[in-house]
Amino acid sequence: MIELYLPLIVSIIFSYCSLRLAHKKGRNPWLWAVLGLLFGFWCLIVLYFLPKKYQKKIYKKKTKKQAFLSNEEKLFFTTPYNYKTFWYYLDDEENIQGSVSFYRLKDLWVAKKIKPSTFVWHEKMKDWKRIKDLMILKKSLPTRLSNSGNITLRS
Repeated sequence: MIELYLPLIVSIIFSYCSLRLAHKKGRNPWLWAVLGLLFGFWCLIVLYFLPKKYQKKIYKKKTKKQAFLSNEEKLFFTTPYNYKTFWYYLDDEENIQGSVSFYRLKDLWVAKKIKPSTFVWHEKMKDWKRIKDLMILKKSLPTRLSNSGNITLRS
């Protein structure tokens, strides 16, 4: 009676060992479990000598603009500044104003309460910088309408 179940038990053990080893090697464990069930010891030998399969990491291509950015601008570029970053700015009397969201900063820009020469800061920046020195921020702010109704370019 045991002679009938012994090959089945051994096959299940090889199947389980193949499943575990395949998981450690980054391979499809269920495929290798079936192969271990069918081919037993030979499946384990092949799997043992296969190299680990690594998942491909997704790298974003750097644009030409990103290559010349400062570290603070790279942080700004990669973070969802629209939602999570709060900004501080210096008003005309050099008083610290904030914290304001990026959307509020845009509103202040359109209302001409902040200018390209205004100093701004957020928690991931080391020092205060002028808007005109932060290329990403300057390009993210909309163009403004002048008093005559003409559109002025970002300065």
